[in-house]
Amino acid sequence: MATETYELLATVDLNSSATTITFSGISQSYKHLVVSVVPKGTGSQDGRLRINNDSGGNYDRVGTYASKSQVGTARVTDQGFFQMGNLSYPDSAHDTSWELTFINYSSTTTAKPIVGKLGKNDQGAETGQFAWTNTAAITQLQFYLSSGSYAAGTKASIYGIHG
Repeated sequence: MATETYELLATVDLNSSATTITFSGISQSYKHLVVSVVPKGTGSQDGRLRINNDSGGNYDRVGTYASKSQVGTARVTDQGFFQMGNLSYPDSAHDTSWELTFINYSSTTTAKPIVGKLGKNDQGAETGQFAWTNTAAITQLQFYLSSGSYAAGTKASIYGIHG
C-alpha cells in the first residue's frame, strides 16, 4: 500500500479582518487535497465555501451532528455553496475548526466527494459528506461568511496529498 504524503501548498494567517479566504491556481498534480481552517468571526455568522466561483445548485451535503443537548442528521441538496457552520463566538475559548478532504479533486469526469469534520470545542461536532456535483477540476476554493468578515487570528492551510 502506497504511503500518503502531505505537502503544504499555502497558508493564510490573517493579521487583520478579511471578507474571504481564497486558495486559487491550485496545482493539479496531487491525488487529493486537505484544507484546514480555524476561522474567527465577529458575531453570529455562517461560514460558507464556494468552489471555482460556481454559484449554481451543485453543492450537496449529508451530515451527522452531536452537541451537549442534541444528536441528529441533516441533508441539504442543490445549494449554491457549502455551509460550514456558525461562528457564534469571536474568542479563542470557543474555537471553531473545519477540516475538509477533497477526493480526486483534479478529475474532470466525476463529481467531487468531500469528507468534512466541523466542530466547536464547547458546542459539539459534525461530520459531513459533501459532494460538489460539477465535473470540473477544482482550481479555486473560496471561504466566506454570510455577513461581515473573518477576524484577525483566522488561519487556513491547504495541503496536496500524493498517494
